Amino acid sequence: MNNFFSNRVIISVWVSTFLNLLKKTLLAAMIFIIPEVNAQSAKRLEKLFEDAGQQFANQSYSSAIDISEKIIEKDPSYLDAWLLLADIYQEINNPEKEISALEKAAGLKDIPLVWLRLGNALLSIGKYEEALCSYTGYLEKEKIKPERRREVEMRIESCRFAIDALKNAVEFNPQRLSDSVNSSFDEYWPSLNIDNSRLIFTRLVKEPGKLPQEDFYMSEKIGDDWSRARPIDEINTSDNEGAQCLSADGSVLFFTACNRLDGQGSCDIYYSVMTDEGWSDPAPAGPPLNSSSWEAQPSLSSDGRFIYFSSNRPGGRGGKDIWRAEFAGFGANGKMIWKEPVNLGDSINTPGDETSPFVHAGNKNLYFASDYHIGMGKFDLFMSEIIDDSTFSKPVNLGYPINTFNDEQGLFISADGTTAFFSSPRYNPPDIDIYSFRMDESIRPHPATYAQIKVYDEKTLLPVQA
Repeated sequence: MNNFFSNRVIISVWVSTFLNLLKKTLLAAMIFIIPEVNAQSAKRLEKLFEDAGQQFANQSYSSAIDISEKIIEKDPSYLDAWLLLADIYQEINNPEKEISALEKAAGLKDIPLVWLRLGNALLSIGKYEEALCSYTGYLEKEKIKPERRREVEMRIESCRFAIDALKNAVEFNPQRLSDSVNSSFDEYWPSLNIDNSRLIFTRLVKEPGKLPQEDFYMSEKIGDDWSRARPIDEINTSDNEGAQCLSADGSVLFFTACNRLDGQGSCDIYYSVMTDEGWSDPAPAGPPLNSSSWEAQPSLSSDGRFIYFSSNRPGGRGGKDIWRAEFAGFGANGKMIWKEPVNLGDSINTPGDETSPFVHAGNKNLYFASDYHIGMGKFDLFMSEIIDDSTFSKPVNLGYPINTFNDEQGLFISADGTTAFFSSPRYNPPDIDIYSFRMDESIRPHPATYAQIKVYDEKTLLPVQA
């Protein structure tokens, strides 16, 4: 018995010793194996991330997204992959997915710049209260330069303005113009003469096998409707024409054309005159109105004295500014002469972009678009009073729902100030059509009065062409 129990004890001790030794051996092996496996996995993920970054640099966005998602599938805490996804979605204009990626990144690490980007993305889709929280959080988290702080503070002001504007909507009930004007193509940038009897607009014609083509079309008012719009063949070319305005009497068309041989460079302003034979051959407005910089989107005052336009020429306040030039008569060659353009100054222009000026027929109100003044986001429409011919009041945002978190540009308002015309894709996306709406009284211009006079030749009794 004693030997039996003694042997059992010896075996038990041996087995216990063997098992302990085996555990130690395995543990020692794992200590060396696990780091090696983790290091190999990290290197594979790092290589994948490099591949994703290269695809992004090559603008192969789908491949970059696929690779980034593979990385996240293997390691959901891979911060750089989430940030890369946010960059990709920002580049391809998918703010919803950009926001999702940024929120994941913010949950992994408290990075101030992520909060700033999150605010920008939320503002871009009209989530004003959430954007306000992100911007406020960013200012609290990081000491930033005064210029950046002011920029973020302005976006906070825009969020607060938008939240209030949504609660205090202005009158806005747009009516689509008939199919005599609108078509299956895009129509935009409506321009009318002072009595609203002649409408000229830009149509983007898309035909199979051809590049999209911007051309001018004209329609005349017949009762309560418009005539079938016809192309202005005397002005249209194989190039693009657009961003036009009509003189008050409808006899002169100013417009924008780019990279033409007779231009000054980039985009320039041209004009054509209505004669008994039709529209004259377009002529460049010439220097100093045109320059080697970008000049576009002209608007002529009803008295013909000033032409307003947008330009990125040197001497401005930001990217694109609004300028105006005074008409100085006609030269010996019959061409128009303009004085040196003048920048409208700090009341109107900002470090951002100001575009699509429209001077109302009363010459007392200027409407324009800006992506910097306090607004709903992106480009909003604003109104300023022309106080003493050269002083402009602080711009007033036209409010919601005229302005939204999308881009709003290009507005024409009737002489009496009650009716506005604009174009938008918001009601029948993605098609852009021309609409009219009744102006809210709070944002109407001073009404303009005008008289239509016909002059006849004393001998022939025939009307004289202006």
